[in-house]
Amino acid sequence: GRGGMGVVWQAFDPSLNRTIAVKVLRAAGAQDEQRFLEEAQITGQLQHPGIPPVHEVGRLDDGRTLLATVDIDYQVKR
Repeated sequence: GRGGMGVVWQAFDPSLNRTIAVKVLRAAGAQDEQRFLEEAQITGQLQHPGIPPVHEVGRLDDGRTLLATVDIDYQVKR
């Protein structure tokens, strides 16, 4: 799906045998990237059943920033 700042993909983490959601920042400027990283840091500190925990923040080979979380849709369907 698409959000205000990025695109969210469902992916599989083979090392932990789980489905995850990966939010990728669309091509943007430095301000957008800073806001995306701040969102990841704040979300990573929260513990609430309605907020998926952050598992990783990183970069794709093309330099775009990504945020990996629990895939809420997958968890609900199980």
